[in-house]
Amino acid sequence: DKKDAQGYTLRIDQNSKLENSWSQKLESGWCAPTMMLAYLTIRRSIKAGQPNLSNYVIRATEFFIKYAGQKSGVFYSNFDLKQMKWNIKHSDAVQMGGASFWLLKCHQLLRTTDIFNGLINIESWTNFALKFCDLAMRTQLKSGSYGSVWDMDGNCIGTERAMGVHAARAGLE
Repeated sequence: DKKDAQGYTLRIDQNSKLENSWSQKLESGWCAPTMMLAYLTIRRSIKAGQPNLSNYVIRATEFFIKYAGQKSGVFYSNFDLKQMKWNIKHSDAVQMGGASFWLLKCHQLLRTTDIFNGLINIESWTNFALKFCDLAMRTQLKSGSYGSVWDMDGNCIGTERAMGVHAARAGLE
């Protein structure tokens, strides 16, 4: 259910309603922190031997992977909660690289346990991350640097600053 996207918000009231003081959009800064939280929560669940500790973050990650889609390795990272739809715009290396890095770290972590069997489709998580890594390698510049911004067709439209290091980090993982 797309309403599960509300699990991404920083603040909800006790009745699971969005607090009006916060943005009604999941800006591009949401995908990498969500995947990082997935990694940290799964790690904690493994240490505690309680997979249910990760229920919410797994649902949020599964929502993102299912609905963000990909075209040429670029994934949507901006979700409008009022309209309940993804906004199409460019995506940047900080978020796509960061999200891909943490998904690959989840893969590495999940290989060490079987307590999540049937709860996480780690193959879809991994494939999602690898598509972005393939994009980063495919669009790498002759100088060795990576792009920092891609359009939704997978064309590199910006190489300024050091954001490409996040693409490299995911690629190295």
